[in-house]
Amino acid sequence: MPKEGSHIVALRFSAMGDVAMLYPVLQQLGETYPDLKITLVSRPLFRPFFENLPNVSFYEIDLKGRHKKVRGLWQLARQISKLGDVEGIADVHDVLRTKLLRLFLKVQGQKVAVINKGRLQKRRLIRKKRKVFQPLQHSTERYADVFKKLGYPIELTGERIVTPGCGINDRVQQLLKDKKGKKLIGFAPYAFHKGKMMPQNKVESLLPQLVKQTEAKILLFGGGIDEIRNLGKLADRFDGVESVAGKLSIEEEMQLIAQLDVMISMDSANMHIASICGVPVVSVWGATHHYAGFLGYGQDMADIVEIPHDQLTCRPCSVFGSKPCWRGDYACMEWLDIQQVVEKVQRHL
Repeated sequence: MPKEGSHIVALRFSAMGDVAMLYPVLQQLGETYPDLKITLVSRPLFRPFFENLPNVSFYEIDLKGRHKKVRGLWQLARQISKLGDVEGIADVHDVLRTKLLRLFLKVQGQKVAVINKGRLQKRRLIRKKRKVFQPLQHSTERYADVFKKLGYPIELTGERIVTPGCGINDRVQQLLKDKKGKKLIGFAPYAFHKGKMMPQNKVESLLPQLVKQTEAKILLFGGGIDEIRNLGKLADRFDGVESVAGKLSIEEEMQLIAQLDVMISMDSANMHIASICGVPVVSVWGATHHYAGFLGYGQDMADIVEIPHDQLTCRPCSVFGSKPCWRGDYACMEWLDIQQVVEKVQRHL
């Protein structure tokens, strides 16, 4: 057990889904070691993910201001060292910024443990020839291994997260007022990269089928100017569909997502946000693959929609979906059967 006042600082600056996957790890650390204080150093946008974890404090970084460039990271290292009785630094990001930051922290006498991202294994998983197609360690387990190196082993159950009930504000209440006893389905069809994005024709085919076959209310989630515009147009076209994209803060989106019966998401941040809200997710995979270790925590493999590897052996061709399609036709998305999505959704209604 940690001595009284033990304090670990964790570093993870991005991306949204990867930061959200820290939640079950920090939650389990707090339950296993109630006297352990954890400070998460990250972007202010991600603070709401961790507000219900009593052991976790949040330290906001400003990578475009006071913490930018080498001088800013040196200042950040000094500020972290002054947080009080820091026993160790958990770098669960391992990018250029955190490499520099942990060097500065070592100079100041801090003990540092670093994530093993399994980059070589992931390259073998996605390469075009001689692909090594086997499941890799889940990201949450990789995070947990970092804390183990610092003397704090934990056991992750892999079960769906149960979150404490939280209130919902007036704006979210307003969005829910027309529910009228219907089930609620969230749908986040887009992603940052084309290889992870549901084709528009599939989206337009899926929405009316969801409304018809489930009689549920569909809420569309997304972000960015183009996504907000496109989702608004979809909501205008189909009865029973409403877009909440661009209307809510992160806190409010989490409040709303927690009210869903099921979320449909690509391999994107929405899958992980729904997971930490304890909501089942029907996840749709294209160029990427859950074997890389990014399936939403606690989610059921039976809720995955994908083209099987034996039918499309080029999958996966990318860890993050950023690489252009080798075939040129994005068959991993174009071949998707939307009825599979509907049937997996119906399991949760």
